[in-house]
Amino acid sequence: MVLFRGNLYQLTLAIDLATDEPSPNHCGTCTRCIDVCPTQAIVAPYEVDARRCISYLTIELKGSIPLEFRPLIGNRVYGCDDCQLYCPWNKFAQTHTKMTSM
Repeated sequence: MVLFRGNLYQLTLAIDLATDEPSPNHCGTCTRCIDVCPTQAIVAPYEVDARRCISYLTIELKGSIPLEFRPLIGNRVYGCDDCQLYCPWNKFAQTHTKMTSM
């Protein structure tokens, strides 16, 4: 059963889903994502202040982008993936064309 309430969606299932194991810490002393973030939205390893994140500001924020962030957004219109682009672990990512079954 799917319940629709405004922009929030809730999916209620009558089955138990397996939980994933936490990913191991591959970052070590790497801070590339923190260093490259134009708005310093990544405030610590694994911690993002969404109020500063360009993806949040350009996609989800209702209302005007705060003046302090406008020059930092540059020519971006929709989102920012600088942290993803600079992460050395993303070179191991694989593109999938099919959804796998559970």
